Amino acid sequence: MLRYFCVLSLMVAANLALAQRALTTPDFSGFTGRDGAGEAAIKKLLPLPDGATLVVGTFDVWYEGLRFRDLLKLRADGNPDTSWRVVLTYPETAQRNPKTVYDASVTPTGVFVTGGFDTINGVAVNGGAPPYLSLASGQLLNAASVGAISNLQFFMLSNHDKSADRVYVQTENALRRVSAGNGQVDPAWFFKPSYFGVNSLLADSAGGLWNTVSETSFMLTSYWANRYTLATASTVEPAPTVQPQKIIADAAVTGIAGDYVYAGNARYRKTDGELAPFWQTATSQLSVSEKYAYFRTAPAFTPSGIVRAPSI
Repeated sequence: MLRYFCVLSLMVAANLALAQRALTTPDFSGFTGRDGAGEAAIKKLLPLPDGATLVVGTFDVWYEGLRFRDLLKLRADGNPDTSWRVVLTYPETAQRNPKTVYDASVTPTGVFVTGGFDTINGVAVNGGAPPYLSLASGQLLNAASVGAISNLQFFMLSNHDKSADRVYVQTENALRRVSAGNGQVDPAWFFKPSYFGVNSLLADSAGGLWNTVSETSFMLTSYWANRYTLATASTVEPAPTVQPQKIIADAAVTGIAGDYVYAGNARYRKTDGELAPFWQTATSQLSVSEKYAYFRTAPAFTPSGIVRAPSI
């Protein structure tokens, strides 16, 4: 849990005019938007194997004279890990927009990162593979600018698929799989889901890949979840369009715990996507763990807040 942050001092950099702060509040009050302007956007808080937490978003923050931008590792005690500092640079042109980190996915040894940056720790990124960073040092584990394929843009990432030691990543026109061993893209594996404008990807380690799709019409946004069978992937381009094994209406995929995938206000068997009976929450879950599902209470019945229910 984040320790309390307090303002240490105010520094004016030559061209940036950034506030240097000591991070001591759990509400990220030490964080600002880019170049100290506006509010920070925190996209993900990813737990790491050693008890640390990876903060992913669009932000600037200073700690002990060091600037951290868009990626920050907090140690298990809640303090920033100053030995893990990843420097991202974004292009001046509009070729890679938005200029932010899109997504991140943690494996036992590293973290894949996608975004609109053009260098990471001084190394050019041109689409050979999504950058794969060491959890220990923040340095690149793979050659992000060299690979069997190149000039791809990488967007949404799945969680780590333990059964295959892979992570799945969305490119412009297909899903591809990346080895957690060497960080390289498999050039002979293609997957083209029928619903491509995804909001999330989830590998269930039972041969399935889930996504959440949204569509906005007349100012109303609807969501639905799909389970695809990874065995239907192609090895020859152009990959044929794959239809989902299961479609779940009015649901967004929340997470996976034990034998179940959680979506909407129910849970589904990860082996075949079928509804698991006798478990339901009042509203859609916000997140799940091995013990609890967290969801927001309905204001019509109780004061609105975050509550939890057993997930197993």
